Amino acid sequence: MFKFKIDKDAIELLCEVMKKNSLSEIEVKNGSRSIKLSKNNNQKTIINTVKDNQLEKKEEISSQKTNNPTSKLENTVKAPMLGTLYHSPSPNSKPFIKIGSKVKAGDVIFIIEAMKTMNQVKSDKTGTVKKILVENAMPVEFDQDLIILE
Repeated sequence: MFKFKIDKDAIELLCEVMKKNSLSEIEVKNGSRSIKLSKNNNQKTIINTVKDNQLEKKEEISSQKTNNPTSKLENTVKAPMLGTLYHSPSPNSKPFIKIGSKVKAGDVIFIIEAMKTMNQVKSDKTGTVKKILVENAMPVEFDQDLIILE
């Protein structure tokens, strides 16, 4: 049997990411090393959580319409798919964009890995990067805001 060192800090960080993003499973690979965490949820609990979140979103939307119609994020580029987002084409490369970068429609701004396939994420807008909303190597959902442009 082989022995390997377990990075407890990495596991704790991944647990926090799972909780923060309501994930039931997460896997991180680095070369031949990988860490995979998953939790078994009771199906009834999942359904209740989804219903509660939908009610909260409806309440937020109705309050936004009545109180402040401009509180939504505007001029954002959204994720075209779900997967793991990377800021650069390889671990040793420079990121595609940074805050203050000029972006034209059609420019590659990120890569999303989905099912072991690397997919380029291209900007659908032109502008200057004001804020990057997703950290490198983090999971993203379909239609999630990725960057804000000015």
